[in-house]
Amino acid sequence: MRKIAIISIAGLVLISLACVRSIHPLFTADDLVFSNELIGTWIDDDKNTWTFTAIDSNSYDLVVSEEGHPAQFKTHLVKLGDHLFLDTYPYEPSIDNDFYKLHLIGAHLFARMEIFSDSCRYTMVDHEWLKNILSESTENLAYEMVDDAIILTANTAELQTFFRKYASNSEAFKDRTLLNRNK
Repeated sequence: MRKIAIISIAGLVLISLACVRSIHPLFTADDLVFSNELIGTWIDDDKNTWTFTAIDSNSYDLVVSEEGHPAQFKTHLVKLGDHLFLDTYPYEPSIDNDFYKLHLIGAHLFARMEIFSDSCRYTMVDHEWLKNILSESTENLAYEMVDDAIILTANTAELQTFFRKYASNSEAFKDRTLLNRNK
C-alpha cells in the first residue's frame, strides 16, 4: 500500500513539473471572448469531467473532476491573433487553516484551445520545448526555475507577444487532451 502511495505522489510531482505556470494572466479585458459552445460537461480520455458554466459575458467557472475529486477554477477564453487560449486560475481552496493558505500562491495555466461542435482540444505548452527555447536566450521571456518547473514571471503584454509568436508551432504545443461533449 505504501508503495502505491509513493508512486502516486511521484506521478503528481512529475505532472506538476510538466505544467508551465504563470503569475500573470494571458489576457486583458480586450482579449477576452466568450463561446456558448464551451458551456457544458466534457469528458477526456481518462474519464475525467470538465464542466464549464458561465459566470458572466467574459468568464467561466470550470470544475475538473479527476477520479471523483473536483477542483474549481475561474477560466477565461482568450483570443490572440487567430488562436484561442484557455487561461485557468484556481479558486482559493476550502481549507480551514489560514496559516497553511498563506503559503499557497495561485498560478495561471495556459493552453491553446480549439472548440468543435462535439469536442474540443486542450493543448498545453510542451515543458521541454519551452525550457530549451528559454535557455537558448533567443527569447527574453521572464521566468524562474523552481525544482525544474518553469514559472513564467513575464507581464501580460510579454506573454501575449510570446504566445502569439509560437501559437502555430507544433513543437511548442504537443500535450493534447481531447475533450468530448458528455451526451
